[in-house]
Amino acid sequence: MKREVQEYWSRYPPGIDSPGKDIPFGSKLFYKAIDERRIRLESYILPLLKSLNCNKEDLLEIGIGLGTDMRQCIKLGAHAVGIDLSKSNALISKRGLKVNELDGEVIVADAENLPFREESFNIVYSFGVLHHTPDTREAVNEAHRVLKHQGRLLIMLYHKGLAYLWIIFRYGVFSLELMRLPLERLISERYDHTPLSKMYSKKRAKQLFRQFSRIKLKCLNFGAIQEHPQLKILWRLYKTIPILEGMLGSFLIISAEKDCENEAVEEL
Repeated sequence: MKREVQEYWSRYPPGIDSPGKDIPFGSKLFYKAIDERRIRLESYILPLLKSLNCNKEDLLEIGIGLGTDMRQCIKLGAHAVGIDLSKSNALISKRGLKVNELDGEVIVADAENLPFREESFNIVYSFGVLHHTPDTREAVNEAHRVLKHQGRLLIMLYHKGLAYLWIIFRYGVFSLELMRLPLERLISERYDHTPLSKMYSKKRAKQLFRQFSRIKLKCLNFGAIQEHPQLKILWRLYKTIPILEGMLGSFLIISAEKDCENEAVEEL
């Protein structure tokens, strides 16, 4: 399964088509177009990255894709290292650092077996990646291992929100697809068409990150919903009634710290 996941993301890097055909692949304009589109459509990204307070901090990003978030963290002052299971994505991201004259390190590595010593980083960040790896719990354990004492974590996982409910009732119940497919496979096929995708409830997320402290949970809508012909009305509804986004949003943001006294879990 892991090889299948690796091959999929090598063939379909997220955001690879956003620059358009007229911009040379790998040019500075290529990365500028990728970064601007992500920041425009996913307006929560920059505030999330700024909330890391990563200036002069050692930061690890797990699953960098084309490197947009890593580049932003470096611009915010982080000493950043990024890993990706895909060699081609790692090469594209490494070139992005070079053409933008940014200092950072990119490594081909597995989230479930990080090639770093214990307590190597002040911050571990991963957005939309760990729900695609077979052993998500082991990936979380690895993130905990490489974090320094009082280090900070920010992770996005798919949430069992409105999209999950739609898949379960539309395909799982009415189309009886749960009779032939396990739940994770049904989600993978009907949500984002990847080899492996998992969704998490807030309760399950708390269990997954139980070795951390000061856990905070927050739900967001998924990026680009405002441009979808049918779903843009949902985006307007979320903006009008924010509590609905907190209950039904597709992205679950988990922030936490390592080895702090306050063990409370806070839902935002």
